[in-house]
Amino acid sequence: SNRFSYSMNLKGASMTIDTACSSSLVCTHVSKLHLRYKDNEIMPASVVNGLNLMLFPGPFVGCCAAGMLSHEGRCFTFNSTADGYARGELCGALLFKAKQFNPADGGLCCLAGSQTNQDGRSASLTAPNGPAQEKCIAAVLKEVGLTPTEVDCIECHGTGTSLGDP
Repeated sequence: SNRFSYSMNLKGASMTIDTACSSSLVCTHVSKLHLRYKDNEIMPASVVNGLNLMLFPGPFVGCCAAGMLSHEGRCFTFNSTADGYARGELCGALLFKAKQFNPADGGLCCLAGSQTNQDGRSASLTAPNGPAQEKCIAAVLKEVGLTPTEVDCIECHGTGTSLGDP
């Protein structure tokens, strides 16, 4: 992250966040917090960059040994036939601005709200925790002042595994 900031002459907070599958989501949330609650004259915008490169076989071998990867080579998220996920490389970036959303400024959308949380102790380190997920959803609905019936679209994450998608 600091090399990117250096090469692009970006100023302000620069950090790497590794939370496994949720890293880009957590980066987006941290960006929102900084833009919303910090002095916007110092940091009027934020770049969130998510990157996954498979540079050596270690993580792939580990995922295979743990039975995390699909034998079909694709993910069956939210499906009873879920048998794992498929790894891939990606680089994606978003530019967030602190000002009020205005489509005339060239923006495509706005981030209404975001939340993150951790299960604490539950069935296992990787097992989903329904009550914790419900609390997170309730918190973001409260943040943006909406009821569940007023939500038109969400971004969700499913592991594509028998544990995560029973």
